[in-house]
Amino acid sequence: MKNNKRYFILISLVGALILVFIQRLYIGIMQDYLIEKLGLTLRQLSNLSSSTLYGYAIMQIPVGILVDKVGVRKVTIWGMALTFLSSILFTYATSYTLAIVARFFIGVGTSVVVVSIMKVQALWFDKKDFSKLSSIVSFIGNLGMLLATVPLAYFISIFGEKNALIAIIVLTFMVLASVVLFVEDKNIEKEEQESRVFNSIKEVVLNKCTYPPLLIIMFFVSTMTSFTSIWGITYLVNEYSLSTIDASKYMSFLSLGFILGAFLVGVMDKVFKGDYKKNLKLFTFIYLLLWVYVLIIKKGNVNLRILPIIFILMGICIMFHLLAFTAVKDVNKLENSGVATATINMSEFIGSGILNLAIALLIDSNFSYSGSLFVIIIYSFISFISSLFIDKSNLDLE
Repeated sequence: MKNNKRYFILISLVGALILVFIQRLYIGIMQDYLIEKLGLTLRQLSNLSSSTLYGYAIMQIPVGILVDKVGVRKVTIWGMALTFLSSILFTYATSYTLAIVARFFIGVGTSVVVVSIMKVQALWFDKKDFSKLSSIVSFIGNLGMLLATVPLAYFISIFGEKNALIAIIVLTFMVLASVVLFVEDKNIEKEEQESRVFNSIKEVVLNKCTYPPLLIIMFFVSTMTSFTSIWGITYLVNEYSLSTIDASKYMSFLSLGFILGAFLVGVMDKVFKGDYKKNLKLFTFIYLLLWVYVLIIKKGNVNLRILPIIFILMGICIMFHLLAFTAVKDVNKLENSGVATATINMSEFIGSGILNLAIALLIDSNFSYSGSLFVIIIYSFISFISSLFIDKSNLDLE
């Protein structure tokens, strides 16, 4: 029974991860409704999406400290409760200011989930299973991303945006109840619980081996965070004159890629015998080539019959960012795992927020939608270069 307990804990947190994706991505599907309801400009809509990312990013190091100090249970209950209340506020917001505050605190609330999952994996499961378990968790969690595409678009077409937002409130409450019922902390030694907070941060930040995986998260996965949250739907609607529902169908191929990629991470980890550097070099490079093909060779207008294949391949490549978490965990001490994970996880949302702003400014400056996405190629190039510098050979953490 004790052995089964860890699976109930992990399943509850994976349910919260599904919610994180839904909360992060529904802005793209509802953008016309929000623009009309709140009288938004495109830049304000971008800010609305980014505010969640900023709330998420700001809390990553504090959350890493908190899960190390007070435990996963208290942190996740607090986070899901805040997400629940903020979702209610956003649903009934009547002004841009109130909406952006609500979205910011949704980001703060959902910020606890990934770090908590990583902490549970580190404490409750064998170290050798970390990469495999991360890919399984991500596989299931990405169902939330799939739900936030075609299913959500169809739900909205039948019941309307307001009822969709209410359904998300109900889902958030269900996740909160699951966390209260099932999540608990593992008993560890007293001295291990006494967090060396500032020393932990100092050790992680001063560890040069932390930065290659950090930059991969910041410039690799952040591109897809931005693309799936707002710019993907916008690009497809404007470049191809698709409806929101039809655009969401194409976006769902990215989700399919994420699901396939989560499986392939484990497969390729075995192929390269646990050498995550080789995997990260390979898949950041393929990802860069895909964007070069779409934005430079095809000038943003890929044949719609080929686009699903491109999106599936992009989704597969992006899922190899999970190995950056394995890398940063391996080059930092176990007691610093929460802070280390939080530090690089934070970089994704800083990178996404900057990318959102850059794209919005380019569009406001009369660049085409596809031309504005060229920033993604720059990001992808930096992530590939970063993968070349992953190195743990000289580290002794014993």
